[in-house]
Amino acid sequence: MQTLGIILGLLSALGASLAYLCSRRYAVRAAQQEPDATPWRPPLRLLVTAHTWLAGVCLAALPLLVTAMDARPERPGFAALTSAGVALFYLLGNVFLFLTLRLTDASRVSPLLGLKVVMLALTVELFTAEDFTALQWLAVMMATGAAVMLGTSGGRLSVKTLAMILATCAGFVLSDLCIKQMIPAWLPAGVALDAADKQQRITAAMAGMALAYVWCGGVAVAMLPVVLHGRAEGFTRALVRTLPGGLPYAGAWFMSMVCLFSCFSLVGIVFGGILQSTRGLMSVLLGAGIAYLGHHHLEQHAPWPVVARRFIAAGVMTAAIALYTVEAARAG
Repeated sequence: MQTLGIILGLLSALGASLAYLCSRRYAVRAAQQEPDATPWRPPLRLLVTAHTWLAGVCLAALPLLVTAMDARPERPGFAALTSAGVALFYLLGNVFLFLTLRLTDASRVSPLLGLKVVMLALTVELFTAEDFTALQWLAVMMATGAAVMLGTSGGRLSVKTLAMILATCAGFVLSDLCIKQMIPAWLPAGVALDAADKQQRITAAMAGMALAYVWCGGVAVAMLPVVLHGRAEGFTRALVRTLPGGLPYAGAWFMSMVCLFSCFSLVGIVFGGILQSTRGLMSVLLGAGIAYLGHHHLEQHAPWPVVARRFIAAGVMTAAIALYTVEAARAG
């Protein structure tokens, strides 16, 4: 179960890195095509159009997932409420994320989202019954340090950018805490998380995720008139012209979230958060490849000392994952 969780966590990190790159490309193109647009409009438009796509897929999948569970959750109202909490804080985190990506490269933002790991671990330790060993805390700090090293390897970030990143992390931490409550709530009546098998855990996570994205889709559809307001061609034509722009991000993000929720159901939100923080390394590698191909409007070319520092950070991140894996197996 742990091996599958690690694989899913790494795939989630890859999907998130691709999604951030898509959002950066969208932001850069929007800035070129709409230089007079207010800063919030292009990122909000991407957020709304992408989640309209995601909600459509999840709405179609939700009945199939509920049927696959073989039994209703013991407290369906609480299960639905936890999914709503996941959606609310997730949307809040994404608003700050898209605003941050207007200020700097995705390869710098993505690693610093690893700060979420230590925030999440502290919150879980303080407010739940879950305790971590000293070596697990060391792994958390190593992963966080590696993320900071990756994110700051291209020079200092402005105070505004750092504040936006911390706000993004806070939103995602609260969303992850709701996921921690959501997965057991969606298990069939009478089945505890510790007793649930791999299929039951993943199915419960997918059902909760699907409803969360349906909630997000309801907000997105309600926001469509706002983000399309002022377009000369009219609402319907503007919708048809605008929706495809959110599809690349939606596809990459959907892959990431399916893997992430499944990972959380198998290894927990803290270890899952450490695995997810490898998106920083993946974003750096993707960014380096894009810069090498000459797409400097998306990513700036990094000098060799910066590249070397990033590889050191990658080694620390890998060691953190290995340490947490071994210690979790020993403690369990």
